[in-house]
Amino acid sequence: MKKIAIVEIKGGFGNQIFQFAFANNIKKLGYKVYINNRFYNYKNKNTKNNTHRELILKEENFNFENVGDFLLSFYKLLIKLSSSNKTKWFFKIFDKLFVKLSDHNFKESELKHNFLYLDGYWQNIEYLNDNLDFIKKSLSNNKLLKKALANKLNSSDLLMIVRRGDYIEMQEDLNLKFYIDALNYFKKHNIETNLNIFTDDIEWVKSKKEFNIAKNLYGPEDSPDVVINLFAKMIKNNHFIISNSTFALVAAVLSENISSHILIADPWFRNSINNNLSKENWIKIPNVN
Repeated sequence: MKKIAIVEIKGGFGNQIFQFAFANNIKKLGYKVYINNRFYNYKNKNTKNNTHRELILKEENFNFENVGDFLLSFYKLLIKLSSSNKTKWFFKIFDKLFVKLSDHNFKESELKHNFLYLDGYWQNIEYLNDNLDFIKKSLSNNKLLKKALANKLNSSDLLMIVRRGDYIEMQEDLNLKFYIDALNYFKKHNIETNLNIFTDDIEWVKSKKEFNIAKNLYGPEDSPDVVINLFAKMIKNNHFIISNSTFALVAAVLSENISSHILIADPWFRNSINNNLSKENWIKIPNVN
């Protein structure tokens, strides 16, 4: 029987890249993989648990197809039946038939089902590392990103991302001390930098004298074309203060070289389960209240 998997795409651009990389991993396991991007068809207003996002690059860029309505309806029926007390016995008997998995219950080594529905963020840096060539090739289908990836980096350019917005509601925003400590790392090691700040809270950044040294300050963007333009600027940096943003993390993974210094919040989140989002050579800056 042919093995078929559906991977749901959701969240911001950083999360989308993680999900496409994960989908490519599943493809390597012999599954025919379809993408479900219907999350972006809904009017997802800004709420505590659901920040409005746009699909930045379509699945065609990553050599995937969007799942059709018929197959998706069939999978939704399987999800309903496999979770019902009246019919889940059927799936226990035919345990290789179907399963819906998320980040919290996924183990690649135990994968044995013919039909998979995969709904998660899959924030594990190994998915980026294992699929780095795939990600670069897929992003290069966009002319602007292809040019940015091919450009020689300015060895002094330092990206720092300051994310607040929904993180404030989640109580996961970083305090000022984190950013000061991160910037002081470069001073302490006599590393010359040109600071480029990317943020969703320009007014807060402008209100802090510590950030006056920034060469450039870029504000929040949502529309696909502008996000791609912004990301093209991000991957031209050589050094990165990722903070706790997957958007910046993906840029750092793509641009890292032997001369790069990459700093990350430790822990990534103070109040949530933390995933594997750091490399051994990256510098960890304490994330405290």
